[in-house]
Amino acid sequence: MELAISVKELGWIILFIAIIILIIYLIVAVKHTINVLKKANSVLDDVNEISNIAAHRTSQVDQAIDHTVDKIANALTSVANILKKDKSEEIQDK
Repeated sequence: MELAISVKELGWIILFIAIIILIIYLIVAVKHTINVLKKANSVLDDVNEISNIAAHRTSQVDQAIDHTVDKIANALTSVANILKKDKSEEIQDK
């Protein structure tokens, strides 16, 4: 039994096999790309959650600092008033 294949037919067979291999490669590449995108979305969701927590904590810290600064300012004002009162009493005593 003899099988005769022309060069043109051999070229078409090779081209057809190459196209099938390319399609399989593209399917695998798309599958990997989808997995990477799912992982990237998961990471971005985590980053978004952490950013929200950090923003909330930053707001709490900012409020605490403002409250502390107000208390210190009030305390210093009170001390200054006491010192002024003591100084004016000393001047009156002389």
